[in-house]
Amino acid sequence: MRIKHIGISAIAAMLCLSAVSCGDSNSSSSTAKSAESTSAVSEKTSESGGTTTAETEEDTTASEKKSKNSELSDNLMDFQLSVNGSVVSFPCSVKELAEAGFEVDKSYTTKISAGKHNYMQFICDDVKIHAHVYNFTDNSYELTKDTGNDDVIVSDVTVYSSEIGSSEVLLPKGLNIKDTTMKTFQDTYGMPDIENGFGIVYYCGDHFNGDIVWNKSDSQLHHSDGDKKKCNYFVEVCPVEGGNDPKLQYVRLASSEEVVESFYEKYPDQKK
Repeated sequence: MRIKHIGISAIAAMLCLSAVSCGDSNSSSSTAKSAESTSAVSEKTSESGGTTTAETEEDTTASEKKSKNSELSDNLMDFQLSVNGSVVSFPCSVKELAEAGFEVDKSYTTKISAGKHNYMQFICDDVKIHAHVYNFTDNSYELTKDTGNDDVIVSDVTVYSSEIGSSEVLLPKGLNIKDTTMKTFQDTYGMPDIENGFGIVYYCGDHFNGDIVWNKSDSQLHHSDGDKKKCNYFVEVCPVEGGNDPKLQYVRLASSEEVVESFYEKYPDQKK
């Protein structure tokens, strides 16, 4: 690199001499110094391994992705969870859940057969979620390995406050599940649509047509038009027993009605 410095100095000197002989020494000297300075800066940047355009674009993309994954809604009916800063909206694919940092709980069921519906558990750090999973493919999957398929869908998830550990799990509007009481929940999201034997229920009113009834036998909302069709677009909150303002025992995000319909259309033999 020293040879390059000598070459630059020699060129600069020659430019200066040439400029003097032409009677414009100040202008030429300034030009030479500028050229030398520019070359030196360029050389220093190269030596220090400066950031390339590709690296800059990659960093920008990563930054945008991180920002996108950390956006939390203010609407409870968006069925979102933020786990340690990473936001997941349900229903979602197993691939999306894996990208958010979750993996299938190896102590529970980890396989899902072709065209089957399973109840499974997923963990992220010390957070556990219980979920219904639908396999919309004709292939069986081992979810400890096969996490890249968009046709394996996670829906109707439940989070227990006792299964969060030291992690931060937030609902829309930034409500922390672990520290929230039943009163705080209602102060944040308003009065519930239904009170049942377990807790309270908020349902997505815009999605439903007609009256909705709660069936205690299966802990589900149903249309009241006689077809007993389940309405899996609701949030159920159950309190821990005891006290005038108990903390939350669990929050259930049941956002799977369309998923269930699509699944049974493709695999009608699975309908019970």
